[in-house]
Amino acid sequence: MPKIIELVCTGNHGRSPVAELIAQYYLGEIGAFGEYKATSSGTSVDLIEKGQVPAKAMAGIIGIGKERELYSADELKEIDQAIRDGRDEILRQYFLRASDLFSKEEHDYRTEAIKYFGIEGVVKEKSEQTIVRPDAVAVLSMAESNNRQVQKIYNNSDCNPVINVLSRFATGNPDAALPDAFGKGKDEYFKTVELLREHVPMAIDRLIN
Repeated sequence: MPKIIELVCTGNHGRSPVAELIAQYYLGEIGAFGEYKATSSGTSVDLIEKGQVPAKAMAGIIGIGKERELYSADELKEIDQAIRDGRDEILRQYFLRASDLFSKEEHDYRTEAIKYFGIEGVVKEKSEQTIVRPDAVAVLSMAESNNRQVQKIYNNSDCNPVINVLSRFATGNPDAALPDAFGKGKDEYFKTVELLREHVPMAIDRLIN
């Protein structure tokens, strides 16, 4: 049974599936594929699919929507009032408008980036929730928020994989992190993929060697 290197983001859509492809290809390049296998998941996949996104997360996406002027003046007033009143059902409508747009953009950018950078392999069709995996030797997250969630998931298990932020583990820099390009445009997404192409092999080398 191969040892699993799991790459983790929030929705298992924009960053971690690309990291998985990069990792799989690199494992083959160094002759470690078979002994090791890369996979990916998202810490909030189940919540997203159930429509149970926390208010703080919704507000963050709505904030990006505000920066991109997705909402009218009247809608901005309604959003601000809903935040003050804790009206999550109102926020959810505006969150979904922005999130649906950003998800479509991210899908398109991902397709372009894979072609542009010549990344081998096929992106998985379905997002997967992060769970305890007894065969995992490392669970490397795109961001500290994901890393904290992974730690909670593994907290009461007998499994002890390396749990860390990908960029931090790869570089040894405690402040290193990947940008979250969700909703922030093609250039930002491509910068993220460039960092993945650098940090994923570095992390694998450190893990294996």
